[in-house]
Amino acid sequence: MMHVSVFAAMVAVAVVLAFCGWLLLFRTGHILHLAHHSHRTSPRWIQEVPGHRVIFKPWYPTYLRTGGVFAWLLALSLLVRAALYLMR
Repeated sequence: MMHVSVFAAMVAVAVVLAFCGWLLLFRTGHILHLAHHSHRTSPRWIQEVPGHRVIFKPWYPTYLRTGGVFAWLLALSLLVRAALYLMR
């Protein structure tokens, strides 16, 4: 029965990765809005940490979408690996 629990865990992680990839690909504007709001409401010393203003760069939405593609690829490879694990 160990095979089924490992398979279920791999599928669960793949589903979470696929959902995160979907968010990064298709809800990029919402994620950016949350990041900007978090930046505005954070204390001043956090706003001045180096690299904290990266969310305002014009290439940041492309960066998020690329992360979504990689999350989907990782989820797909995990599903293939889980199917191969179940068939052995």
